Amino acid sequence: MRKSVIFVNFLAVFCASAHGFSSSSYAQTLTSSLYQQGLTDGVTVLNGTDAASFYIRVPADTPIAGARLRLHMAISPGLLKPSVLQVFVNGQPRDQLSIGDVDESAAERTVTIPLSARDLAAHYLAVRVSPVFVTSANPCENANVGRGYVHVLADSGVSFDTALDGLKSARGFLDMLGGTVRVWAPTPGRDAAQFQAMLAVATYLQAQGRDVTWVDGAGAADIYIGRDEDFTALNLPPLKGGALRLLRGGPGVAPRLLLSASARNMLLLRPWTDLLAADSYAASTGLPGTARTIIPLGSLGVTDSPLPISSNAEWTLSLPVDAMRRQVSSSLHLNMIVPPSLPGNPLLLHVFQNGSLRAVKALPEAGGALTENVPLVESQAATAETLRVQVVRQTSLGECAAPLAPSYVQLLPSSFLQARGITTPSGTLDGFGRTLPDQAAVYLSDDAFRMPARWMSVLAGLANGLGLNPYLLSLRTGAAVPEDGQSFIWLRDDVPAGFSSPVRFDRGRIRVAESNGRVILDAPPLPGIELAAIVRRGNQRGLWLKSGGDDAPFRPLGFSAVAADLAFMDAQGQVSALDTRTADAAATGPDGAAVSYPDYQSWLDRLNSVRLWLFGAAWLVVTVVFLSIMRRLYARRSSKHDS
Repeated sequence: MRKSVIFVNFLAVFCASAHGFSSSSYAQTLTSSLYQQGLTDGVTVLNGTDAASFYIRVPADTPIAGARLRLHMAISPGLLKPSVLQVFVNGQPRDQLSIGDVDESAAERTVTIPLSARDLAAHYLAVRVSPVFVTSANPCENANVGRGYVHVLADSGVSFDTALDGLKSARGFLDMLGGTVRVWAPTPGRDAAQFQAMLAVATYLQAQGRDVTWVDGAGAADIYIGRDEDFTALNLPPLKGGALRLLRGGPGVAPRLLLSASARNMLLLRPWTDLLAADSYAASTGLPGTARTIIPLGSLGVTDSPLPISSNAEWTLSLPVDAMRRQVSSSLHLNMIVPPSLPGNPLLLHVFQNGSLRAVKALPEAGGALTENVPLVESQAATAETLRVQVVRQTSLGECAAPLAPSYVQLLPSSFLQARGITTPSGTLDGFGRTLPDQAAVYLSDDAFRMPARWMSVLAGLANGLGLNPYLLSLRTGAAVPEDGQSFIWLRDDVPAGFSSPVRFDRGRIRVAESNGRVILDAPPLPGIELAAIVRRGNQRGLWLKSGGDDAPFRPLGFSAVAADLAFMDAQGQVSALDTRTADAAATGPDGAAVSYPDYQSWLDRLNSVRLWLFGAAWLVVTVVFLSIMRRLYARRSSKHDS
């Protein structure tokens, strides 16, 4: 059986309600949906051998009442009446509903399951949906061709009532934040410390799928970032040297969180927020980590639990960006326990790396404990790397003529990934984040510290997308320039001095041609379009993000997945990408380059355009000089002859 697992962090939207609490409580109903977590397409189960699981975080240190699980599903028509869907909560069966004999007009179904205090006792609420599709009365046809789908729609989730004046911990407050969070910070900004405090908050909230609204002055907020004098001016208690403090709410008063703008709050970043069980904390710091070349799969989520296997079983592993920083995967060492197979029909082991097949191996027919080593491609992979291990059972006679008895297969946590360090910077956008150091240098415009809110969206997107710790970034403004050999992020309008870029915006009209010479773009300097590009100086590389207007760059959506050195983006994300490293060598356009500037002429271009005139003028000058010399020589000879 194949399992696809999706981890869903808790996200709440506030709605007025008061059920299950006293009238003095500041009570509200909260709902956590898949859409609010960024799973805008929901979760899909494609056939009867799949089981989709997702985990919803249960708020800590918070009174909860009336909790219920609501699943809104779209079901494929054409299934017969025996088709059912089983729903499990925390591993226990909670409901089974018929999904067969449904026409297209009634293909949506909603089920609501009450949740008990025992269901909510764990840190996460685990939900699993497992279908059985029946499309034919012949069981052999169902085993081989019967297919259907169940689509758990994005508005599915968990709802419950809570009294916000009962919040006792900072982690409970963070769990209860709504889809849009108001954050107060002084304007204008003061220094790099305040900038990093704001960036840490923006990075955390953006990672949770929440939107941030920045307020100042006397505006009300959920989170306040400032110094003691700022809090005093707002009639809020000072932190007195602390770094974080929760102000509990009451009737008509919402709880608020105060954060120091001068002290570091490393506990605010995942996974440390789970430790915020109190309401106030002193400053917390951290140092750059040391990369491990041996990464146990147990640290990536592999457990001692075996998987049932009828036809196949698989594990999907997402490698943490921070664990793979400045490293590439070298090999995969798998310790497994597998069942015996039919003679001549061994189990097949498939290993995928970022969706590409790396190995297909036949396992011993006797089964039992075994070890397999799988080499991986040591290229500078994308910043986000995924490994998938699949075990497939086969029978040459078919599942009906020779059905396979259900069994189990286990991938042991002692399995590990072997990594190797790299020092060469990446030349593509998708791999650049992997080659950045923990203390990456970020070059900002001069007004960044005075107007920090303008930069929070783009920098929080970079921190989350590239796995960077906001408190470890080296933020630089003014006349600072990249140091030799340093990989960096450049957020200024112009290319850093001494570096070349795949595209320039100071040379007028831009023309982009494919390798066959076909012009795909011929336009002015693209107002309103963002740019993400790799800039070069020798072996040194940097990431350049250029704004399309007067504001700071948009949140960089999509460019970190581009296997090229140039991407054009708008406010919605990536527009198009081009790898000029290969296009420059293969292009046959009129200007002989993938990116050219028809309206721009350098002094060499101007010289080349008038080369015939220059040649003619030079020839004329040489001719005149030659004739002048010959005339003088003739005159001298004539005077000697006369003498």
